[in-house]
Amino acid sequence: MGSSEAGNPWRRVSGVRQVVPLTVLVCHAMWHWIARPYKAGRPARRFSGLWSRMRSSAGSAVYDTVINHFIKGYAELTHSRPRPETGALVILLYRLMAAFDDEYERRIQVGGSMGFDDVFAADQVQDHLKALSAFLAAYEERQAIRQFLETYTAENYDRYLALTRSADSDVSAESHLAMIELDSGGFLVCTAQVIAIFNGHRVSPEVLAQFAHLGVVGKLADDMVDVWADMREGSANALAGMVRSTPDEARILSDQALHRRRASYRWWKKHCPASFARFTEVLAHHRDEVTSRSLGLAGDLMLLPAAWGGPETRKAQSERAEIRV
Repeated sequence: MGSSEAGNPWRRVSGVRQVVPLTVLVCHAMWHWIARPYKAGRPARRFSGLWSRMRSSAGSAVYDTVINHFIKGYAELTHSRPRPETGALVILLYRLMAAFDDEYERRIQVGGSMGFDDVFAADQVQDHLKALSAFLAAYEERQAIRQFLETYTAENYDRYLALTRSADSDVSAESHLAMIELDSGGFLVCTAQVIAIFNGHRVSPEVLAQFAHLGVVGKLADDMVDVWADMREGSANALAGMVRSTPDEARILSDQALHRRRASYRWWKKHCPASFARFTEVLAHHRDEVTSRSLGLAGDLMLLPAAWGGPETRKAQSERAEIRV
């Protein structure tokens, strides 16, 4: 991008400039909270209190806002108007993939077969597959979407499995970034492809590349927020991996890991300047490749929690998506 913000993604989400993403977030989230346009959720929890339901609905509204900008960005880049049901499809797809990822992570922690069919057969994954299948039953594109997802999985799962098996807390930053590009970048590429099939479009590699870069931005933001939890759990984390290569900064991070839960980007600039500069350089590269206004705004919305320092995102994202009928 040709603005002064290029190369420094934190300028977009700090100081006066953060008013733009914050205003969008508040306005869109309130509208989504009231209107619930993506009515493709599960039933309300019977035993949750009013405050829990309100808090969950507010979180879902924020979640919907980001999804909304994914779809708007797709429309901008393809000069098209996706059908209204696209939002519901994306959320159901995301829940399925998040449930699969949760089961995958659980098996890494406690043991069990990592074969795709075995992970996919888990009850929580199958529940989300049934929900997606029920939604798609009324659309003729369902078979093409299924075939695409099967092919996509077959082409990428073995490589993802190999990268993940090496992704313990001591994995190199380069290896972890490769996994992020395949996993998080690949997830949004998959999302864009499914949107295209559902709407009868063909998308160019240039459009898919923007979704890939946005996926990396989102994961790097999550890694920054989750660094403390990841260190305590011994999980791979891009930011922690970069800090480990600078001994003085690694000692600071290690000393803080047991008790710290949050740290804003200003804390990282002050206490781990060399490592955070490298991290920001990688983040800026991917953010600056996103030229769609709506996709860029989605990226900035994902960066806000990282800039502020939390809260942690380690809870299953499939459980946070509480959009209800």
